[in-house]
Amino acid sequence: MGVRSSEANFRIGEVLVRPKRFELVRDGRPTRVEPKAMGVLLHLAGLQGEVATRHELLAAVWQDVHVGEDVLTRAVGLLRRALGDDLARPRFIETIRGGGYRWVVEKSPVAAEAPSAARAPASDAPDAALPRATRQRWLPRLGLALALLAATSLVALRGSFRPPPAVRVAVMPFEPSLDSSALAPSNDLAESIVRRLWEVEPAMEVVGPTTTQLYDGRPQRLDQLVEDFDLDYVVNGRDTVSERGPRVLLEIIRAGDGAHVWVRYLDEMADADVAETVARATAGAAAGGVP
Repeated sequence: MGVRSSEANFRIGEVLVRPKRFELVRDGRPTRVEPKAMGVLLHLAGLQGEVATRHELLAAVWQDVHVGEDVLTRAVGLLRRALGDDLARPRFIETIRGGGYRWVVEKSPVAAEAPSAARAPASDAPDAALPRATRQRWLPRLGLALALLAATSLVALRGSFRPPPAVRVAVMPFEPSLDSSALAPSNDLAESIVRRLWEVEPAMEVVGPTTTQLYDGRPQRLDQLVEDFDLDYVVNGRDTVSERGPRVLLEIIRAGDGAHVWVRYLDEMADADVAETVARATAGAAAGGVP
């Protein structure tokens, strides 16, 4: 689906959509999105709240190109991240289980963007023929104006550089293993890890077990979780029983390639200590160090 040249800018909530530029402007900051992701947005927004099946979106956006559903999942994940949307509490894109997706906010037109200001007429320029006394009074003011202009330009230039995207981590619910049926699911521990992650690294974006429990742990569902939230890491764990008693197996998985970057068995530790250990390890992995 190509973006039509006649497609005008419009708003969806607080977000300005610029289809021809493949941009979403949120909080005054433009974010470029891939053309196919923009195509998905335009198709969904054009349905005015009706559900679009995955097959319908693939046919409309990718047309005659044969692709799998994973490309659509990825495009939706990119849109959610650019829009600041939340799968559990969607403000823009709602996932319809077994059906597809639905756009949940109306789009509204916007006025055409104002053209850049015209150059000031030549008559407003400083006159080189001004008397010397007048020029002497005027020159310091010109220097001050140029200094202010330079400072303003520097601030604008700095503002154009966006900080690197926040690291996104999902914490899965901890379930007892088959040989530890007496142990209850450790959702309390998972929630403790979520809280400690936020305390250790406030800029980190964490998807907690309340949301991740919607994904039942099968590999294909975990792949969808990674795509939906554009995750960097997944924290997983389970209760086990050994000869020495109850243990907790914890692992940090890099979402990009599925590699285990940190694996530990922890014995007889309070939930707070386990959460601290995992949070520090996750922050270390996100920083590129060895946890």
